[in-house]
Amino acid sequence: MVNFLRLISVSLLTMLIFGCATGPQVVYVTDAQEVTAQALEPVSIDGGKLREELSKTYASRLSPDKGDAILSMVSEQIARTKRFTIEKINISTGKNYIIEPHIEELKGPEVINISTDPTRKKVKFTARVRLDVKSIEPNGSERKHKSFSDSRVNEIRVTAKEAKEIPGDISRQSDLFYETVETGFKAAANSLGMAFNPSFTFGTVTKVNGRTAHISIDTAKLAKMPAMKRKVDVVDDKDQNRVIAVIEGINIDSGSVTGTIFEKSGSVSEGAKVRAQLNDLSE
Repeated sequence: MVNFLRLISVSLLTMLIFGCATGPQVVYVTDAQEVTAQALEPVSIDGGKLREELSKTYASRLSPDKGDAILSMVSEQIARTKRFTIEKINISTGKNYIIEPHIEELKGPEVINISTDPTRKKVKFTARVRLDVKSIEPNGSERKHKSFSDSRVNEIRVTAKEAKEIPGDISRQSDLFYETVETGFKAAANSLGMAFNPSFTFGTVTKVNGRTAHISIDTAKLAKMPAMKRKVDVVDDKDQNRVIAVIEGINIDSGSVTGTIFEKSGSVSEGAKVRAQLNDLSE
């Protein structure tokens, strides 16, 4: 019965988030759902491109000084999903997942007549935003994993006099565009966080040659992790929460995995159990 209710809850949440392409209802996360392992760590939020978009492409619609507020809001919403243990703004490193916010489109203000009330009008603002998830490969190149987009329409009802004034009021426009963008980024951040579901894949050490370990494990899943995040823990046979060694510098070649052994509280031998933390974020 409990599992059935959980399934209903997850289904309802999915419908709320993805039910309407142009304006799904936003569900703000308060508790993580069914995380099967420790949260992924850490994540960096890179605001460089966002600031460039604000200062160049959209400066006439949205004030460039809104950049810090957008980045803080994205960080806060991602933290609520509890998929990441650390959220750092404006720090990009190769060991982290990097989240890069973008504004794809701002349209408006569009003034719309209300047939039933000629004394008032609707003013419409439209925004499309995107969060890119990427990482840095050992050779310095960027690797893009997935993007999360959201489209928003913000309509306000005002007097006919106000409707004439808003297109020329840059400050008022900026505030209304920010409201639209803020809701879009919150929804995209929520979807991004919920898409990361940390888990483990298990395997065994098939051969030990000095400090080099050869491992049998699901390479397809491990390969989806950022190269510099790939790590395999050697665990105790009876207590899989006790790590006796770490295998780093992972190389994946034609389905085989090798890495360098760093012992912590025990030696590594053929047949030892290993686990690798990963996530089910689809590419």
